[in-house]
Amino acid sequence: LENILRLSGRISKDSLELYYNLLDNNLKSSKNGKIVFEQKKLNKLIVGNYIENFTAFDLNNKEIGISEFKGKVILLDFWASWCVPCHEQNQKEFSYTINNNDVQFGGTRQAAMAPKIMASASITYNYNSMSFALNQSYKGEYYFSDSHNFKSEEYALTNISISKILEYFKISVWAKNIFDQKYAVRGFYFGLIPPNYEDKLWVSYGEPAQYGVSFDYNFNNSF
Repeated sequence: LENILRLSGRISKDSLELYYNLLDNNLKSSKNGKIVFEQKKLNKLIVGNYIENFTAFDLNNKEIGISEFKGKVILLDFWASWCVPCHEQNQKEFSYTINNNDVQFGGTRQAAMAPKIMASASITYNYNSMSFALNQSYKGEYYFSDSHNFKSEEYALTNISISKILEYFKISVWAKNIFDQKYAVRGFYFGLIPPNYEDKLWVSYGEPAQYGVSFDYNFNNSF
């Protein structure tokens, strides 16, 4: 359901209608299900079309409608919770309302999928026709999504490779994530298991340790 919501602005209205109809009643009545229901009713705007009327509250908590500005040139500044520049413009906490009663807060935490610290270091040693390379990368913790507050754990990965050059050929033996570090890269929070469909965290992990051999051939010149 979270994936459908994320793609709702990039797929056709018919496709969104099809995906929505495949949901069971419990998912349709959930918070995200109601948002998808509202979005599937909207027609995509085309340049020259009249915009459908919608209402919102101004800074004085007064409800205003877009139709009140008919005949005037207006600038609408839309922001997204995953947008880094939007977060930079909203350093102070702010609130917004979804479906009338569901109040959400934002503006006080880093953007999702954006760790504060990332680093990488590499060492390469060449001796005659042999080459040895060592790479270490690090990524700090980060929020999985702006729809919940679960975070990843920091992790470091180590990769090595040993190469041998034989004139036009290059043979490499390599290993990625040699210590077989188990690390989470994405996290989704939604209900999937019947009958209650209670929300829980679902984690997608990065690639485990990999080992391989590569053969390269240079058709023009030797390595």
